[in-house]
Amino acid sequence: MTTSKSPDAKVNNGVNVTALLDARGALEKAPAAAQFKWRASCEWLKGTHSRSTIGNYFGLGAEQSRNKTFAVEADHPPVFAAEDNAPTPVELVLSGLASCLTAGVAAVAQRRGIQLHSVKASLEADMDIQGILGIDDEVRNGFGGIRVHFDIRADASEDDIKALVAQSQKRSGIQLAREIQAAGRRVVLSVGEHVRMPRTYRGRDIQWWMDAMGAMDVRYDAVEDIERARRLPSLQLVGTPERVTIDLNSLRKAGVELVGRLVGLRDGKAQFSGSLANHCALADLKMNRLLASIDDWVNTNGIAERFPAPHRYEPTDVGTDTRLSLGLDDGKIRTVIWATGYRPDYSWLDMDALDRKGRIRHEGGVVPVPGMYVMGLPFMRRRKSSFIDGAGDDAADLATHLSQSLAGAAA
Repeated sequence: MTTSKSPDAKVNNGVNVTALLDARGALEKAPAAAQFKWRASCEWLKGTHSRSTIGNYFGLGAEQSRNKTFAVEADHPPVFAAEDNAPTPVELVLSGLASCLTAGVAAVAQRRGIQLHSVKASLEADMDIQGILGIDDEVRNGFGGIRVHFDIRADASEDDIKALVAQSQKRSGIQLAREIQAAGRRVVLSVGEHVRMPRTYRGRDIQWWMDAMGAMDVRYDAVEDIERARRLPSLQLVGTPERVTIDLNSLRKAGVELVGRLVGLRDGKAQFSGSLANHCALADLKMNRLLASIDDWVNTNGIAERFPAPHRYEPTDVGTDTRLSLGLDDGKIRTVIWATGYRPDYSWLDMDALDRKGRIRHEGGVVPVPGMYVMGLPFMRRRKSSFIDGAGDDAADLATHLSQSLAGAAA
């Protein structure tokens, strides 16, 4: 990476960042318009030689036309008994990924005010072709790994360029690389009770809304069933610079198979609950109630003009034929990942402070044992008690309680 400095020069990398940001803002207001369909048709020529044509596509809710139709040829080298008329299909995949990454570098550099002079991305991918050739069924088709090296000349420090590369990979192509690496792998996701939540709503992060309307400050003594509230699963949210919403719908569209909650293992088979559709419908209902409460709060405060119009998200689609069991002894499932969190173990606590399920009994963090308090538990005093920014308010309350208890004991 080569760097230089010319801070007064006007940056022009040929990317209209303003238009891109405007487009992103418009799509946040109309998420249905963000659903695109890309197309390509391929014609066999001879042997392994083919020609693909790429033209119109669907996006922004309508068919989109191009100025011309593009043609891309593919073939294989002589080691595959072919005529080497064009790159291989896998090399074209690498080329597409490289193009996506370099475009991302240009866009992010423009946004950050970094003038580029040259950008080159070199990609190398590993592949065991025994799977493609049918030599070994245990070898999956696809890349085993992809490495990317950037050579960038720009008016920026080395640290700025490293940050630029990291951000461009997040924005444009690194997830695609992961998907290519995972090509051929079967993914089955077991789903139980969950909390569905969009990453953003009406142009703001969902956590911003919950803070603004006071939802995170709701106290434990204002909730009808506090024990149930304390057992609710964590929010289905992923933190990325793009604030991307990753939910069951997006995973299913990506090819992930959804099944119900794991209820047992028997005779080499995993058994799943048949309540998947019900769990998803309940999660959708609760999400829409929250969105409705946000809309009501906005209207009540007379600030609707500050935000995009309300909208709702598609219901979770689990399909019509959800499996209830899955064989684990045929070698097709090799890895099981338990993403169920942890259950605390307080068996070491030698005092009468636990309920029949081994959980600490407390009233807003105050344990029915003199001088004993807890901190950081789910919904301990407020909905935000288990969040980093919730500890301060809880600590202040418990410190007051402790001070009063000490004063009372001394009186």
